Amino acid sequence: MCGICGIISFTDKKIDEKKLIKMRDSMLHRGPDDAGYYINNNVGLAQRRLSILDTSEAGKQPMFTADGKICIVYNGEFYNYMDYRNDIKEFNLKSRSDTEYILYLYKKYGIEETIKKINGIFAFAILDIECKKVFLARDRFGIKPLYIYEGKDFIAFASEYKAFFQLDDFTVSLNDEHFAEYFLFGWIQEGKTLLKNITVLPPANYMTIDLAAKKTEITGYYNLKHIKELTDISFSESLERFDKIFSKAVESQLISDVPLGVFLSGGLDSSLILAKMHELVPSQVRSFSMGYKEEYANEFKWSDFASRKYSNEHFKTESESSELFSLYPYCTWIYDDPLTAGTGFFQIARQSKPNATVMLCGQGSDELFAGYTSAYYANRQYKLNKLLSALLTKTGRKIFSTFFSKLGKSKLFTKAGRRLRFEPAMIGASYAASIPEDHYIEFLRNVKREDYENLLNLWTPLFYENSDDSFLASFLKSEIYSGLQIILQNTDRLTMAASIETRVPFLDNDIVEFAFSLPDKYKIMNGQGKYLLKEYAKKYYPDDFIYREKKGFPVPLFDWYKGDDFIKFQRVIETPMEEIDKHLNLSFLDNYKRIIDSGAMGQAMDAIYPVWRIFCIKIWWNNLHDNKLLSLDDWLGYKYRQYVPVK
Repeated sequence: MCGICGIISFTDKKIDEKKLIKMRDSMLHRGPDDAGYYINNNVGLAQRRLSILDTSEAGKQPMFTADGKICIVYNGEFYNYMDYRNDIKEFNLKSRSDTEYILYLYKKYGIEETIKKINGIFAFAILDIECKKVFLARDRFGIKPLYIYEGKDFIAFASEYKAFFQLDDFTVSLNDEHFAEYFLFGWIQEGKTLLKNITVLPPANYMTIDLAAKKTEITGYYNLKHIKELTDISFSESLERFDKIFSKAVESQLISDVPLGVFLSGGLDSSLILAKMHELVPSQVRSFSMGYKEEYANEFKWSDFASRKYSNEHFKTESESSELFSLYPYCTWIYDDPLTAGTGFFQIARQSKPNATVMLCGQGSDELFAGYTSAYYANRQYKLNKLLSALLTKTGRKIFSTFFSKLGKSKLFTKAGRRLRFEPAMIGASYAASIPEDHYIEFLRNVKREDYENLLNLWTPLFYENSDDSFLASFLKSEIYSGLQIILQNTDRLTMAASIETRVPFLDNDIVEFAFSLPDKYKIMNGQGKYLLKEYAKKYYPDDFIYREKKGFPVPLFDWYKGDDFIKFQRVIETPMEEIDKHLNLSFLDNYKRIIDSGAMGQAMDAIYPVWRIFCIKIWWNNLHDNKLLSLDDWLGYKYRQYVPVK
């Protein structure tokens, strides 16, 4: 697990060694154990290494084939690499590293066939000196990041885009065209970011950079469209098959030459990983939990129960809200984008580092097995709309929707009424949006209700509406490449900030394929999401552990907004920032404070999200741009100035 970067020039000018090294070392936290770089005239590759497999010099990167004609820098883990030892037995391998397997598989099979063989998490760059091409590749589900910056006559790439600040021609420029999309979803499609000149190599894609032809091409090598429902599989057979696949996935992700553990939130997913680890390596299990002092924002009761049953050593951290604020500017700088998910993963990773370097966690399960309530409600809305479609014309449904949405005072009732007019993909998009429609319209300048629907339409290509999938399967597949991407970025960036590698067994290739082949009834049953996982969990845990309200990994925003901290948020939000403020209507802020102070919990939480997003965007913009918030050191703390990126 590492940080990688590089510069590929389309001119004959040799790569500037100092710039390349500065790019690399801006990601020191991703690889404190070692560093290397290689320059071949107009191509420079560099890496910071966090040593996990073969910690000796033999695992050092950049790594070369024996003939010196192919070079790689690599961030990730190739869990099933030993399956291919016979495929490359003719080559004289010099290490025990999975990196070398990728090199020689590429030499033998080429880029696409090599990528398809990898079950793992990865982003890498391969330079083929003979054919004068560079290949950039990213794993199927976007677990490891890779950013692209296209300058004048060159392309740069990096695991974190803060590396691009070391380039002379890099400037900070807000992506105004996609600001509203980001504000609504917390994420932008098609590889775009909130900065104009930075893109993301999409998951399940590789880029070919042809040095001779001076052109680039992005190729997709995997998607979820091919996975069809198994109509003849019984529930008992599903449980048996899942047990085998899950066991294999967890076992494969225990490969490590350094200590490992599990992030134990107390939720079902991480608790299942813990139980399975105990089955496989009972003498080596360590678990790590974190929670906030606010009772509703921690699950120590459940993580304590699971750890007593299956963990040899358990480490627990309780955080104060003040710690979040003191860490926020630093974690935002680490994250690169506005940090809406809180600092929790950095806090727990920082506490875990003295005892483990590799951690497993439960992310991805909710998107595969319908764990979020949004999947349940979206599926229910689809069924209601389908019934109405049989009774009314499209125009009639819109009229009925307008009338129905005004009948009740409940926000849930109003939302459901408005969604009656939506087609399936739009239903999915409306549940993927994290800002309620009314709040979106109030907080953004010069937008109308039709603009909201236009943004929902931007999301619909993710929804495989023309496939044979059910609505639920289409919705869950779309979540893999939208909402889950935010979670995975948060996990990677904030745990790597503490030099921790995080692995996600539920996003094993075979588990994903299996989950999307299951009938809907094995995911949602009697109003319960994750039905199959919950039934499987009975093998390890009692019913009161399994069938309880889902919390996830919450940030106690409600309490902080209700208290004195709101003044601090308001000071940030009201700090003038022309480039950001031109998109916002801040006159609603006082009204939102009244809603938060006096409204029902559900309404208050709806009101919190847009205010919180503005706060996060302004902290981010300040980090990148002009330091207008430095006067707030009295509460932001953490020696903020030293973390402003070097331009």
